[in-house]
Amino acid sequence: MTSDRVIRGDNLSACWVKALIACRRGHASGMVVDVRSPGSPAVAENQAVRRALDRVLAAAKNPSVHETADTIFPEFLWRRRLAQSGLAATDQSVRDGFYEEYFTRFLPSYRARRRQANLKETYFQRMADFEGEAGRWSGNRLANQVERAICAIQRDLRRRKPHSTRVSALALAVFDPRKDYPQGTMNIRPLCGFPCLQQVSVEVVHNEDGGRTVRLHAMYPLEYIMERAYGNYLGLSQLGVFIAESCGLSFEGVCVYIAKAERGQMSAADADAVLRTADERADAHA
Repeated sequence: MTSDRVIRGDNLSACWVKALIACRRGHASGMVVDVRSPGSPAVAENQAVRRALDRVLAAAKNPSVHETADTIFPEFLWRRRLAQSGLAATDQSVRDGFYEEYFTRFLPSYRARRRQANLKETYFQRMADFEGEAGRWSGNRLANQVERAICAIQRDLRRRKPHSTRVSALALAVFDPRKDYPQGTMNIRPLCGFPCLQQVSVEVVHNEDGGRTVRLHAMYPLEYIMERAYGNYLGLSQLGVFIAESCGLSFEGVCVYIAKAERGQMSAADADAVLRTADERADAHA
């Protein structure tokens, strides 16, 4: 099955269910998943759907939704650091402490649990330390694309110049040909496993009422909807909230562009089991 799909909604779980339906028997090309979060610090979810997916993922020994989300943004680590500091998210010192804790404590623990060498990096690592290596933190603030975007937006807000930073500069690259292509050969590894997410773009939306919000755009050449998509959308939303809060703004949502969306390596029966739960939940609230 090959078709173009555009999915929009203000509930992450509902958007994910629609994406899964679109490719549960094959794949969908040119899929756009637009998850809105208007006026809320966190994206809305249907916990029954998430729990049903987590059960199926656990049975297949796949990472949970939470674990996948953590590869894009470690929400729990940020919230803990923010609470302990007693500072506002707009204070750069609390973010500096968060980055340091992530690279010196969280990431080594994450890497120790991964056996495959090509899965020992995370998306947040690449975005927050693009020039660093998988095994160590460069400590170079200039390589922190996330912080550079936050500082650029903060500067624009202070100057009250809404378009002084070009939109294309607020990009967080993940794919790096220097690291992700084999050295000394034109061959490309067939299934390297990382990175599936290529780039995140940060957009400051200028609303008609004069207010501003933050919106993220993410690009996936290929995405497994069953194994990864829910956690991906959650992690991207949490990253967007982090950037928005750090700028003193609210988060509007995330738009994900997928060149080819596949059900993944899990079976259609697994997909149907989760979808039945979603249907039952909808019937219970009808």
